[in-house]
Amino acid sequence: LFARDKWLYNPEQRDLQKHVFPNRANMLIAASSFSRLEYWNDVYGFDYTPIIEGVTYREAMVEIADPKDTISNIFTFKKIDIETAKVDDLSFTESFEIEINSEKTTFFRAFVTYFDCFFDCFVEDKKPSVILTTSPHTIPTHWKQVLFTIDKPVLVEKGFIIQGTLTCTKFPENPRELDVCIDYKVFNSNKKLITKGIQMFEV
Repeated sequence: LFARDKWLYNPEQRDLQKHVFPNRANMLIAASSFSRLEYWNDVYGFDYTPIIEGVTYREAMVEIADPKDTISNIFTFKKIDIETAKVDDLSFTESFEIEINSEKTTFFRAFVTYFDCFFDCFVEDKKPSVILTTSPHTIPTHWKQVLFTIDKPVLVEKGFIIQGTLTCTKFPENPRELDVCIDYKVFNSNKKLITKGIQMFEV
């Protein structure tokens, strides 16, 4: 954005003949059954899970998520027009709603997030947009995905709804780090509240 504003154009006085690529980006979220605790179930034959009960997760994980762990639809919670976005737009609170689509009862243990970037064609004979996706359902990239593990896994089944908000702000002491707050509620298929939670993460 700095380079765009300094050398390309002022976003408040756009030159429609000049473009930034990628020109659009989407941020997406889904529910995941991934657990970083499974390793402790059997460490050389020993079960260490009692030791780590009550552990809370302050740091998000950046790693390749197994697509088989995705247990809901994917929701686009943030759309960014890179040609007009301002730095302040990158701190935000957005709502989301996802529905469990797993065919079997399973545990909801984490939120998985990723981004897609779009290279749109602006010539008269428009071609389809080129999409750079970091989805866990495609070939992995070095950006991987970001997993936010919830403190207490929730037993869910098909038709359960997870509603919430995701707040993202820059870490004051280091703008390359982010503070993320996820406030969520889980409802069963009869729309009865099952549980709710709010967690802070560092990214």
